[in-house]
Amino acid sequence: LDRLEVYGAEGSFLCIRGTNGVLFPPSLTISNYSLHLDMPVEASGNWLVATGGNLTHSFGSNYRLNLTLNGDLTVAPGGLISAHRRGYASGGPGGSSASYEPGPSHGGRGKYRSPGFRDTYGSVLAPTNWGSEYTRRGGGAIGLDVKGTFTANGRIDANGDMTFPYNGNYGSGAGGSVWIQARTFAGTGPVEAAGGDGSVGPGGGGRISLIETEGSGVTNVVCDASGGYSDSATYAAPGT
Repeated sequence: LDRLEVYGAEGSFLCIRGTNGVLFPPSLTISNYSLHLDMPVEASGNWLVATGGNLTHSFGSNYRLNLTLNGDLTVAPGGLISAHRRGYASGGPGGSSASYEPGPSHGGRGKYRSPGFRDTYGSVLAPTNWGSEYTRRGGGAIGLDVKGTFTANGRIDANGDMTFPYNGNYGSGAGGSVWIQARTFAGTGPVEAAGGDGSVGPGGGGRISLIETEGSGVTNVVCDASGGYSDSATYAAPGT
């Protein structure tokens, strides 16, 4: 077998989890299907996340997307690499599950209607942490080491969860982590690790690190690690 195209009904998924090695074919296409990588994976060949496809990790158990690919990785328009709201579900280093607390932090500080904040945490250059929680999950963690070209014409999403504009004392999740190293980058993204909007406690932004090992630098990819917004017209701090 020299090519595998993974197709499925909407909502279908394949989960790779465990300690045994997994062998992938030289060409992998993910379309209308979610591929959950819940263990570090190293593969060779070219991967395509096509329209309707989603490369992700599962909720809970400290899972992270950790892929080393000896080839090219392309995210087509309508394709998705996602750790959206897959971070801390209860507190975290910069979060809280109690009422009337500051919004959750990660790369940037969360915000509350009154003064107060929780400390930031994690690495600027090599982020791997989940975003923290304040009544809503933080963003998860995406780590990609692409030995060829990483083409981002679809969305890379490690955003925290949100509740705004709903009324009530609801918080949000802080943005998660995106670390992508590639020989060269192409496309415009977007790449996102933003904090969620919350009617009480908006979340701080997460952390994004894009590293190009050859070429002239990452210039065209749009990144967003902004902080969330609350209905009291306050903003959480952006991440890095």
